Amino acid sequence: MVLKKMVKMTVSVIKENQGDQVANELERQIGSGLLVPGRKLPSFRALAAQFSVSCQVIESAFARLEERHLILRRPRVGVYVNPDAFAPSKREFCLLRLLNGVRLADYTERILSISDLMVWRGCNLSIRSISDRNYSRGILLYELEKLRQAHVDCLLVYNPGLCEEDMPEFAKLPFPVVFLGDSIPEACVGKVANQIVEETADRARAMVAAAARCGYHHAVLVGGPLSKYYCQVMNTAGAAAAAGLGLGFRYVELEEEGCETVVDLTRMRRQCVAETLAGGQPDILLLDGYKQLGLFIEALAAKGLMVGRDIGILGDGEMCPGTIFLQSDYIALSVEIMRLISDLAAAPDRPLGRVVLPGFILRTPLLIGGVPQPALTHSLEKT
Repeated sequence: MVLKKMVKMTVSVIKENQGDQVANELERQIGSGLLVPGRKLPSFRALAAQFSVSCQVIESAFARLEERHLILRRPRVGVYVNPDAFAPSKREFCLLRLLNGVRLADYTERILSISDLMVWRGCNLSIRSISDRNYSRGILLYELEKLRQAHVDCLLVYNPGLCEEDMPEFAKLPFPVVFLGDSIPEACVGKVANQIVEETADRARAMVAAAARCGYHHAVLVGGPLSKYYCQVMNTAGAAAAAGLGLGFRYVELEEEGCETVVDLTRMRRQCVAETLAGGQPDILLLDGYKQLGLFIEALAAKGLMVGRDIGILGDGEMCPGTIFLQSDYIALSVEIMRLISDLAAAPDRPLGRVVLPGFILRTPLLIGGVPQPALTHSLEKT
């Protein structure tokens, strides 16, 4: 029986073979582009209401769509339209990391979900990097020439510290270029044709909210500046969120990209802790993107402060005993980025402009072992 579309996209089906009918209708919507490859499908309940069937029928329909390789399931996340669904051919995308380092590589892999086949099965993604030690204008021009000869469909660039005079070279490429993140040089902000960034303010707000939720009262947000713009956004957003929650707040910068040894790193972090405490002792440090948290713990111990007893640490870069880890789920952001660059590759003459993606990242505070403060234990038990 042919499916009948009702008002407000409600579809009624007969009881016999309901699962087949729903699956066929969803397949039609995927094939027509109404349901975009890579996008998340509505919930079981929403689809059941739309088709006037039970959730069991939707489960049956999903099983059929999965057999046809039209959908992909992610446990505890949702069901997505397969990026390969009805795709005539795979596009060639390339990620170019400039001044590449461990933290920068980790960030791009997270926002793009490079290790997640669900997002990138619809294309071929290659990765090129130029380290801070090897970076020069000559090497950049050499890499861009190789990319020109590779005939990629779209180039993604992560570029902290890129020189302003090098920016025009990207405009000469015969394919669209998308700059990722808030690390565009200040002089070039607003001049880049295509830029996709997460809402940086969301990061600061999430960390401040987690500190307040866990029972703390005086926070210091430690940021590793990639650009002055980034620092300004983190500081402003963190202060506003703290004021709304009645939380004491300060922002400090810790620049340690030049540290080449553990000794250098230890010295910089001890200095940061000393300067932070000199401005008044907080009851929690919010560490944006930092790894090797043990060095912060050692620096605090040298000042007679025990993490979990005298002061808390909340970070989103590494799990460490006695701290709170702000777990981030980037998959929804990655899917949206994939959609945007795919649209641009299909229509390169229609630039994206500067696209900010707020609210796509789910962040959850997790207590990592150790002995927390009493206030922290009480708050976490409620969540």
